[in-house]
Amino acid sequence: MDDVEVGCGKEQQRGAQLLRKLARQVQRDATEVGVAQQVVQVVGEQLKDEAQVRTEHELTLQLHCNTSNRPL
Repeated sequence: MDDVEVGCGKEQQRGAQLLRKLARQVQRDATEVGVAQQVVQVVGEQLKDEAQVRTEHELTLQLHCNTSNRPL
C-alpha cells in the first residue's frame, strides 16, 4: 500500500469524525435554543398574568378608595 493512500484514508476518517462531531454539536445547540425559547415564552406569560392581576388589583383599590371617600 502506498503511503499517500494511507494518509488520504486517515484524513478522510478524521474528516468524517469531525463532521459527526459537528452534527452532534449542532443538534445540542438547537436543543438548547429550543429550551431557551420555551423559558422565554413561559416567563413572558407569567409576566403578562402578573400585569393583569396587578391591573385588576389596582382597579379594585381605586374603586374602594373612590367609594370610601364619598360623603354620606
